[in-house]
Amino acid sequence: MYIHDNFVTDVGGDGIVLQYASGSRVEHNTVEDVANTKDGQSMNGANAAVWPWNADDVSFRYNHVFGTVRGEDNNDGQAFDADFGGTGNLYEHNLSHDNEGGFMLFCGCWGLTTDTVVRYNVSLNDGRPVPLADGSTGIARTFFMAGQADGQVYNNSFLLPSVPVDIAHPDNYLADSAVFANNVFLAQEETEVQETATAVDGATIVWRNNVFGGSDEGWPEVNAEQDNLVLPELTLADGVGLERLQLTAAQGVGAPIAPEGVLDFVGNPVPSVTSPDAGAFQLTPVGPQVTVADGGFELDPAEDHWQLEGPAQRVDEGQRTGHAALAVDEGGSATTTVPVAVNRTYRLVAAVSGDDGESLPTVSLTLPSGAVATAEPLPEAEPDEDGYVPVAVTARTSTDATTLDITVEGQGLVDDVALLPVDDVMVDGSFEATRNTVWQENNADTWSEFARSTDATSGSLASPVTPEVPAVNRFTYVEPGEEYELGVFAKAADGESVTLEWSNAEDDEAQVSASSTQWERVAVPLSSSTAQLTVACRGSGVCDDMTLTAAWDGLLPPIEPVDGEDPTEEPTDEPTDEPTDEPTEEPSPEPTDEPTEDPSSEPTGTPTQDPDEPTPTADASTRPSGAEPGDDQGSLPSTGAQIGTALVAAVVLLTAGTALVLRRRQSS
Repeated sequence: MYIHDNFVTDVGGDGIVLQYASGSRVEHNTVEDVANTKDGQSMNGANAAVWPWNADDVSFRYNHVFGTVRGEDNNDGQAFDADFGGTGNLYEHNLSHDNEGGFMLFCGCWGLTTDTVVRYNVSLNDGRPVPLADGSTGIARTFFMAGQADGQVYNNSFLLPSVPVDIAHPDNYLADSAVFANNVFLAQEETEVQETATAVDGATIVWRNNVFGGSDEGWPEVNAEQDNLVLPELTLADGVGLERLQLTAAQGVGAPIAPEGVLDFVGNPVPSVTSPDAGAFQLTPVGPQVTVADGGFELDPAEDHWQLEGPAQRVDEGQRTGHAALAVDEGGSATTTVPVAVNRTYRLVAAVSGDDGESLPTVSLTLPSGAVATAEPLPEAEPDEDGYVPVAVTARTSTDATTLDITVEGQGLVDDVALLPVDDVMVDGSFEATRNTVWQENNADTWSEFARSTDATSGSLASPVTPEVPAVNRFTYVEPGEEYELGVFAKAADGESVTLEWSNAEDDEAQVSASSTQWERVAVPLSSSTAQLTVACRGSGVCDDMTLTAAWDGLLPPIEPVDGEDPTEEPTDEPTDEPTDEPTEEPSPEPTDEPTEDPSSEPTGTPTQDPDEPTPTADASTRPSGAEPGDDQGSLPSTGAQIGTALVAAVVLLTAGTALVLRRRQSS
């Protein structure tokens, strides 16, 4: 389903809601003044502007939502909501402002809401304190946290309202697990940031690499390892429109989390390996995105990127590709530390050749916890004409990801080492959620609080298992007949074992066991005749970082020779005295605040219309003829709430400029 280019206004309930509509897209809509009680309309208890119910993989992009009402009997009132039964829903490139219930609701609410991604959105003045039916005052909140597992909220820009506000208000009985990374939260002069809890009733919410500005009080409890910045003196930048949210203090302070190909709010590419800017705007130019800087051992000396110990050296003979390879002998090793992204699954691949034709050098991945995953060949793998055998292993990171170590040991030659991001369909594979999770003990309900261990390979939690209480996930879905690999880190209790298994309703099944008392990576092939299956860790011990990825095909990616140039360095333009036929650039005209409507000026990478979709017939941000005058230029609508005086004019211009960007991206 494709819902696009609509103007929804003056509604006594929800604005746009999808049910049982997985894979839909909701784009380029304007929704204002919904959930209101005009003309005696009755108040419902749960209305928001734009949201899905029991629908997966829905994308909400380029929408402009404002003026949603939170009445005395409405506990919602947000612009957006990730609600009951949804997995993998995406909210990006949206503009939200002056919604009384706040920007976003997470509502597993006794069901399951998992794997939600909220990125590169702009929220202005969302959240108001409102009188409730019981006579109390409902606190203003940016997010209302009522159930989310494996959520990711990153690279959004929030200009907070000039009222007391909690940026992530928890429900008092529903737990969440999510990472809030690389966001900018900016308080205005009269904003009073309320204490935001990071661990309420079993919640595991991680705050890292955010910029908290304009106040020194009320922000989430953070520590130095999480690299959050608290800048009490930070204010809006000089300029007009979107320029005011483009803060130099946010440049280069983020953690990599976005996958390759993601764009910022105005269409600029963002890094997937190096540190991005915080907030919804990528001001810093994006350089080369290289995870393993010299996986082909082409650079001389190899020590520029690899730490060589003992008999290990770069050699220019016997290589599989390029000009060189790595030779190791017994007692020698080579290690490189590589940057990795938050909550990402990787496959380490390499080509290895043994000196004796039988034993092979090992290539392994070491997590910060010390857990090691060693790459292995496929069972039927044979050496190629150069004597090399491809090897691979899969592992994932969690909310604390920064770097991993790749180590080569043994005796022989190694070439073409790469660390590749791969799609992973396992939800909450790091077991960071204690409730509202797919992992259940003996088919308990999803809201039971499950036991967790702090002996984890990544993140902060893992799943203990006993013969009486296994870790069971009945909500795993695959493409029937496709080949997958199911893997996990397992650690057995002394003298015991841990078994990883899968099964389905047709009695297809497979399993693998681990008996080591140290973390051991084990994997089992998976091909199911049904879409839904059950996976489980059983036995006595601990499981962590489970992955479910497409089976490796045994192929290695090509690694191009670099001819002595470091692929991690920015290219430079050397000066030359040679004449050029290029025309000289005319002086640019003086800058102007007037917008241009030339579609050719759109940022590179702006999405284009799918030829199979209906063609938009109108600007969705323009009020239809006959409608009441008001916010047709994107300025702040009146909701009856006071937002302070010092920055009102600036916010009006900011909102207008932000709405203009969405309209121009829509018209492309």
